[in-house]
Amino acid sequence: MAKEATVACEPFSLEKGMQYLDHFSSCSQKSCDYSLVNLWAWDEYFGYHWAWDGDLVWLLCTRPYEAFQAPVGRWETQDWREIFERFPEGTCFERVPERLACIWKRALGDQLEVRDDRGQWEYIYRVKDLVELKGNRYHGKRNLLRQFMKNYDWTYSRLEDRHIPEVLKMQQEWCESRDAENSVGIAVEDVAIKRTFSRWQELPNLIGGVLYAGGKMVAYTVGERLDDDTLLIHFEKGLSQYKGVYQAINHLFLLNEGAEFTWVNREQDLNIEGLRKAKMSYNPAFFLRKCRVKWLGVS
Repeated sequence: MAKEATVACEPFSLEKGMQYLDHFSSCSQKSCDYSLVNLWAWDEYFGYHWAWDGDLVWLLCTRPYEAFQAPVGRWETQDWREIFERFPEGTCFERVPERLACIWKRALGDQLEVRDDRGQWEYIYRVKDLVELKGNRYHGKRNLLRQFMKNYDWTYSRLEDRHIPEVLKMQQEWCESRDAENSVGIAVEDVAIKRTFSRWQELPNLIGGVLYAGGKMVAYTVGERLDDDTLLIHFEKGLSQYKGVYQAINHLFLLNEGAEFTWVNREQDLNIEGLRKAKMSYNPAFFLRKCRVKWLGVS
């Protein structure tokens, strides 16, 4: 009979959110997947459970299939051999940040199989680069930004509670323009966005921006302070009939809300070709690489 993991899981809930953040803050590499905002936003889709295991918190997805993700906490101080021996052979762990995968590999060597998961790599950019858009590599972005600023009577504001009804109205318009009813991915993301706004006041570290043209909201961004150096972008939506709208919201949000940060994390591309092309076009400074790790058992 296969051994079962001796990690007791319970359903995710915001009631333990601040306790979770204490563990997350001690991670030496912070992936977007493990931010409290992301866990809340995507919980309806992934069915998160978590296990409180000493000074680690393990994440388990129960939908659309069951899979462990990486633990958060003080990775460098654990007895990983003792911990892994609690799991049955063949247990797989998804979205494991590269730094943790290296720690595991040093501790367990050939008892682990580690594979890159390119679709889960996170795109990290210099805030300064995306604000200034200097050089030939940003020529096209600069032109689109200038066109938007020239062609529209625009205003930018930091996203506040009073904007949320208007944001949700714009989000509905955006979904309808993309035929969301026939796109599972867009419909699932729409739920995550609405969940985020439903608890806007309770979720810590959220930062947003809204962009108007001619008095109409045409774009918004939802971000999060990931740590003192990094701003994480969760959602960025614009009405595409306004030429240059995405370049404008990206530029203005970072110009106004990103000045204190060095890096901006724009999450992963999920192996979606168009999304990868768009993210690469902004010239990432580096990637936060993630892996799939399989525990092969005691040799």
